Amino acid sequence: MAVNTSTVSDPIYTTVVVDTESDTTLETFNDANTTLYMIEGANPNEKAVWSRIQWAASGGATSTQHDMILYFPANSVTHYVFGGGFQILTGMRIWTSTEKGLGGGQITLKSPTSKVTLRMAFKDT
Repeated sequence: MAVNTSTVSDPIYTTVVVDTESDTTLETFNDANTTLYMIEGANPNEKAVWSRIQWAASGGATSTQHDMILYFPANSVTHYVFGGGFQILTGMRIWTSTEKGLGGGQITLKSPTSKVTLRMAFKDT
């Protein structure tokens, strides 16, 4: 088998943000004019967790205040790749809970026992 190597003139990612302590504490990235292409979640817990994303620069961290929920199984590393990306216009907020928070009513979010590590890949637009 032949292997070819080439230089990437237009990289897919220009910035990687790492949150080594993702829990119910809200983290905000107010970097407008960038696009999110990938999230890797390393969950060391015996229980699955859910990370919530809100496309905003401010607001509350509740079980119903989000635009996207990502599932991270117990004791695993999971990757989400967004082919077209999600353009961030004003900011991005993210937090992680052991509670799904799906359904009709708001629930109390609970932090994971061990912090989850989230790696997020962005490209400036």
